[in-house]
Amino acid sequence: MNRQLFEIIESGQDAFLLQFGNCIDEAVNSRIRIFCRELARTQECQSGLIEIVPAYCSVTVYFNPLVLSRKSITAVISQAAEKCGSNDSDDTAETHVIPVCYEGDFAPDMENVSNYTHLTEEQIISLHCAQPYLIYMLGFLPGFAYLGGLDKRLHTPRLKTPRTKIPAGSVAIGGEQTGIYPVDSPGGWQIIGRTPVKVFDPERSPQILFKAGDRIQFKPVTEDEFLRYSQEEASQPESVSPPAYLQKPRVVQSGIKVISGGMMTTVQDCGRTGYQKDGVGVSGAMDKISYAAANSIAGNPPGTAVLETTLSGPELQFTLSADFVITGATVAATLDSKHVPMYARIHAEAGSMLQTGFVSAGLRSYIAFTGGILVPLILGSSSTNSKCGLGGFFGRNLKGGDELAIGRVSGLYEARPYADALKLRRIQGEALYSPAAILKKLSTVRSISDSPVVLRVLPGPQIRNFPEDAVKTFSSSVFTITADSDRMGCRLSGPQIQCRGGSDIISDAVPCGSVQITSSGNPVIMAADRQTTGGYAKIAVVTAADMPHIAQAVPGTKVKFSFVTYEEADAALKEQELLLAMLDEVVIDL
Repeated sequence: MNRQLFEIIESGQDAFLLQFGNCIDEAVNSRIRIFCRELARTQECQSGLIEIVPAYCSVTVYFNPLVLSRKSITAVISQAAEKCGSNDSDDTAETHVIPVCYEGDFAPDMENVSNYTHLTEEQIISLHCAQPYLIYMLGFLPGFAYLGGLDKRLHTPRLKTPRTKIPAGSVAIGGEQTGIYPVDSPGGWQIIGRTPVKVFDPERSPQILFKAGDRIQFKPVTEDEFLRYSQEEASQPESVSPPAYLQKPRVVQSGIKVISGGMMTTVQDCGRTGYQKDGVGVSGAMDKISYAAANSIAGNPPGTAVLETTLSGPELQFTLSADFVITGATVAATLDSKHVPMYARIHAEAGSMLQTGFVSAGLRSYIAFTGGILVPLILGSSSTNSKCGLGGFFGRNLKGGDELAIGRVSGLYEARPYADALKLRRIQGEALYSPAAILKKLSTVRSISDSPVVLRVLPGPQIRNFPEDAVKTFSSSVFTITADSDRMGCRLSGPQIQCRGGSDIISDAVPCGSVQITSSGNPVIMAADRQTTGGYAKIAVVTAADMPHIAQAVPGTKVKFSFVTYEEADAALKEQELLLAMLDEVVIDL
């Protein structure tokens, strides 16, 4: 294998898309897995290389632009490609035999499939279990396998009205594909059976049962056999010790009780990385600037878990004394009926009541507690992904009656990894700003007005799919954020953007800030809880420095896009990180 076998395409500020072809083919997919194996070996000793996410016919490489330059990352990619021999094989692939009950309530859509395909139930089961299926990629949900090889006679359209909840373990057919739902999830595929096997279990090692390149062989079982399999799996002892981060003792200093959870309050940190290849999203704080500032002022290490509120915040009672900070969207908070200033470290005594209420500007506030919120780490992160019911406080929004523990800070934390290099500017003569001046420069919140928020963007990986006039329309028009926006994506209304041949593409990775163009021609800015892979063309990618502004933009906000160079995007990100490093310093000095 050599570099010429794939095209290197910039996919935003922190990602490269390596396009191996434009078809779903076993040989292409095999070359992808071999390349990923070589690049993963490089990742172990390459600082700044974050994640490698394979798809059907592409690979996306995520990196830290503050640590690794584009020139350096392309050199690393080329070196890995040169090490791949044409005769290499994927010798780590396994075949997983998955028992499936195709009977009764486990197969609510079997009759639909039978009517559409004109096959009997027995024929459908026989064809579905006839041969192993190749796992081309994982995405959409944690452990959701995109399988190749479904017999054409079983191809069945999706449901006209998707279900709001499909049970974990459901085996279904959607168009030309079949798969297993690893967690409870909305979906529109036709359910023809269910497996008792847990495809995804965050408390198991490995958490994901299989990987890209493996094969799945379905095996029909009776309902009685299904129940026996379920009982046997539930009774099996843990085969491995919990990860080190779960074994580490954590000291509880104080706690809080939730009286009211507000509209949407979740536990968030900087997100979970390293698992997008398995379909597990990054999540984390939407407004990373307000989140980082909250932890800095609270005296917490970067990455500490906080509460993220949306529009209306919680009412909390302190069960033990603690210090806290509120940042982000403007809120008139009170502690025991007395006004609480934002961006200030406040002490609360045991029994005190904190009320936050509705925001007056912005959308999301952050409440950091000195010592951090202690919840179980799932795949190395405390972040909540409520779409998957994963992480945070039982994978959901906080509600009345919940109780949270707060940790204890023991000494100063290490400086941010980028701080030393960035502070050279200050050492070379730049004056140290006051905390107020730093916070003003870092502000991500603005009142809604007729003037649009200008978002700096970089060309998306599929920008060549769009005619020149479509790109011009995209960059010259004003769009409006709609009410159905959420942590997964910010939806926009406005002029429709047309893509050559339609906006559907063969699914590939979805970097944060990607501006997808849906089949209706409307843009969607993909955010923290985005799916790891997607099948819409991406015309642009919002710069990392501007994503916090999207996090604070309420429905009705006007948005305009402006293309910038990579040098300009990196300069803006470095400026933000410098200001955060300086905020760390002045807070510590105080």
